[in-house]
Amino acid sequence: MDRLFVAIDIPDEIKTKFVGIMEGLKKIGAKVVPTTNIHLTLKFIGETERTKEIVEALKDVRSGSFDLVVSDVGIFGSIEYPRVFWVGVEKSSSLRELHNLVESRLNELGIPKDEREFSPHITLARFKTRVNSSKLQSILRENNRTFGSFRVNSFVLYRSILSHPNPIYQRILEFHLNP
Repeated sequence: MDRLFVAIDIPDEIKTKFVGIMEGLKKIGAKVVPTTNIHLTLKFIGETERTKEIVEALKDVRSGSFDLVVSDVGIFGSIEYPRVFWVGVEKSSSLRELHNLVESRLNELGIPKDEREFSPHITLARFKTRVNSSKLQSILRENNRTFGSFRVNSFVLYRSILSHPNPIYQRILEFHLNP
């Protein structure tokens, strides 16, 4: 049984801009995502034995490459009880189209579409306990900026192996977009 998700890789030159933020989040007790695991999730599939069928379905996703602007930060949850600290991406019709194509192809296999609206983000940290909300607000305020942009030329099917202290992500296959 594989635990799968579909994602866009974030280039190292963008990830390096997150290091200072992540250090600040560690200091207030957040569990930061290892830099190697930072990505933008298009679709979390979950546990399945249908990896080969999923690979074949994703090979049929036809979309063009596009630019993505990485900017702003935020949290899911409240400032008193945050759950996730994220970096955002500017609205992109091309990203939404790619997400919808992935969802549609997987839905044809019987994998249900997400009930929640697609909210593209890059998770930097998770919170397991309450944190100092004024320090968190300061981190949010100081980092609301543009981190850069990059060309999305592909997406990847990943296997997630749950382990301690962090999951291990294995690339199964990269799917290239049309130039």
